[in-house]
Amino acid sequence: MIKCTSPTTSTLTIDVIKPGVPELLGPGQAAFSVIRDKFDYDSHMGLIDRIRQHRAAAPQAASQAAPVPDGSSIEPIPPLTASDTAWLVNYATATLTELGRRVAGMDGQALVTDDQHSFGLTNLARKLFGTPREEWPAIVRAQVMAINSSMDRSPREGNETLFHFFPKLMYLADFPTEMRDRIENYAFDLAPDLRVLASVDNPQTVETLTTSERLRPFGGWAGAYPRLLDNLRALPAPHHVVQDRIHVWISADDDFYGATRVLILEELLAKVDDPFSEYGVLVVMPTRNLLGALVIRSFEDTVTGVSRLLNYAAGQFAQRPGPLVPHVYYQASANATLQQLTYPTDDKVQVHVTGAFETMISRLLPQ
Repeated sequence: MIKCTSPTTSTLTIDVIKPGVPELLGPGQAAFSVIRDKFDYDSHMGLIDRIRQHRAAAPQAASQAAPVPDGSSIEPIPPLTASDTAWLVNYATATLTELGRRVAGMDGQALVTDDQHSFGLTNLARKLFGTPREEWPAIVRAQVMAINSSMDRSPREGNETLFHFFPKLMYLADFPTEMRDRIENYAFDLAPDLRVLASVDNPQTVETLTTSERLRPFGGWAGAYPRLLDNLRALPAPHHVVQDRIHVWISADDDFYGATRVLILEELLAKVDDPFSEYGVLVVMPTRNLLGALVIRSFEDTVTGVSRLLNYAAGQFAQRPGPLVPHVYYQASANATLQQLTYPTDDKVQVHVTGAFETMISRLLPQ
């Protein structure tokens, strides 16, 4: 419950739900513990400062990878313990070695090989958690072998077609610094920290393209993008649930394009008879296979919607495979750039009321 003390207030009070066992809206609330916190509505917080903080915290280039730590000093990869993380690091390293890849060190939560390939362990850790331990070696080996086979895969021999390409939503800070300039040269900016890139859907892995070179035969990014959207539309429809007008589209865990369907959100909402309003939409994309939205039709929608979507996104981002972003965004109109609203700090979450979101709220506030 968010309570606005006056129409011109800059601070709202909210019940923040800290994630325990993440479930979908409503029934899952019983698995959460509730604490009282403040949401600061601040029109003067610098968005650029937050972007710089995200970039400063990004993984370092592969050439600066730290040595693989021993079991006594390793940092746990949530939700695994330190000892289970050590097992994962050691087993994945041994498997890569068997396949002829020498692991040079670690870059955040990824193993880095001496030929500058990166092998992330975050999703593997989440897959292992809750799975019987006797199944762990087979899971890790299968994943390592699939990624290894894709590392040196060349483009489909002269017959690569746009049927194999899809748009893919990526968090900018997940890329090493040295890759970002290449990405920025062609990627579509969906939000200050989110980029839409092209990807190739291979049988066992999804290859994210950090340059548009492979799209050149199809007219580059501009020429290929409409077809990428058509391919996205042609994918199997995600499962849709709605509660209290909050929509969630759920794809399979191995679907890398669930959150990317935000690019066709207007179409998804039209199919469930809740079309875009003149006030826009609140959006969350906590994992690669989840997309949540609330169409704004009243001032109450803005305050309760931010609260509920933030709580849902935080829980899903913390536990599910393929974490993307835990933030709540605002989209003023179909196909518009997303405006990030929520910014976590050490002890609270700030909601920035600026730009298009501020303009929309001023229209909805009681006169």
